[in-house]
Amino acid sequence: MERAFEGCTALHTVYLSGSIEKIGLFAFRNCKKLKNVYYSADLEARKKITVSSRENSELLTCYWHYNFKRFRDIASNSPFEAAINWARENGITGGINKEGTLFGPDEYCTRGQIVTFLWRAAGSPSPDWESTGFTDVSSTSPFKGAIIWAVRKQITNGMTDTLFGVNEPCTRGQAVTFLYRYAGEPGIGSIYHFDDVDQYAFYSLAVNWAATHGITSGTSATTFSPDAPCTRAQIVTFLYRFNQVKDRWGM
Repeated sequence: MERAFEGCTALHTVYLSGSIEKIGLFAFRNCKKLKNVYYSADLEARKKITVSSRENSELLTCYWHYNFKRFRDIASNSPFEAAINWARENGITGGINKEGTLFGPDEYCTRGQIVTFLWRAAGSPSPDWESTGFTDVSSTSPFKGAIIWAVRKQITNGMTDTLFGVNEPCTRGQAVTFLYRYAGEPGIGSIYHFDDVDQYAFYSLAVNWAATHGITSGTSATTFSPDAPCTRAQIVTFLYRFNQVKDRWGM
């Protein structure tokens, strides 16, 4: 790694193998935006790497994430990369296979899954009810605690009085509405960003709130696609961006 990333002025994230023994003098020269190193071994292994510090100051001072395993289906230049890494490190969601090597960024999320991601992002509060009251959420369901919390917080209710729709696809409009309600439904004024978001739709305020605060930029410059199913990559990106600005609402 003598000059591996020299001059990569836009580089903000790098992945390093635990087998690396030496980082050369100019390997990260002029990488002024480098913020995160995802390293596949532990701290003790890192201490054994020989680093020429003269031109590698950003590498030495940025944040190192240890014992990191990359998802094979997430490219290093993916727009979802930072959000997905954050979601895994914070226990919000992991991979979709037993080995933990695939994330499934384009797979659709169900209502049960998205409420669970939000619940985990909130710290997985203990439920204060024994039952959800929904016939499609069993007492052993992995979504039970999250659904009880979401209903109690008035983040969502069921699709009917007796059905939550735990396995139903969650739309982008629904997902952003859950997040908006979690934030306390803050006011946004009368700003409308997208041509396909009717101002009288249940998700209208939520979508425009999210766009105003950079939580979403839509599926194009003029569309949000509120009725499209929300993918795994999209929901963790919403949560990641919300986490970066949540102090605006005292959270």
